[in-house]
Amino acid sequence: MQAQDALISLGVDCRLISPENSLIRGWNENKAPSSSCWGADYAPDRALDKSIAGDYDVLVIPGGIRSITKLKLSESVKPFISAFMQTGKPVIAYNQAIDLLSFAGLVEGYSLAAKSDLCDSVKGHGGRCAASEFIVSKNLITLSRFRDVDDRLQRAVLCILNGERYIEKEVSSDNMPYASKVA
Repeated sequence: MQAQDALISLGVDCRLISPENSLIRGWNENKAPSSSCWGADYAPDRALDKSIAGDYDVLVIPGGIRSITKLKLSESVKPFISAFMQTGKPVIAYNQAIDLLSFAGLVEGYSLAAKSDLCDSVKGHGGRCAASEFIVSKNLITLSRFRDVDDRLQRAVLCILNGERYIEKEVSSDNMPYASKVA
């Protein structure tokens, strides 16, 4: 839901697509892990098998083992995600969603922010893995967790939509002037 909030603040009209017609429970990841909790229930706006990737500009794939396991069972998932990847539209993938991208064979040539338990799968499918919380590689934005990245996520999505490279500015530890880090 944090990604949806970040996109809505950019003026993006968000739709919830699901392979199931039942309510979907959101997860609220807070800065303090002990205060993270299950959030509200949301009704899907459209069924995945009735959705066309061309109707949307950005794809957010939620994390969580339960969500990803359910998505892997849907025959409609791979073609839907593949359409976003092939057309260069922004794809935002959280933690376990990286497993879904590997499962679908869609990580080759990409760098991904992944926890160590997912790196073998990423590398086995031709991707590169880094122990980072946020990586933008071409049109793929991967996050190993969602904390304090609203601004970076928004900038990355806007760069991809505008056909620009995402460049992250960061201050070095020895107080040097800003140095660009290209992802």
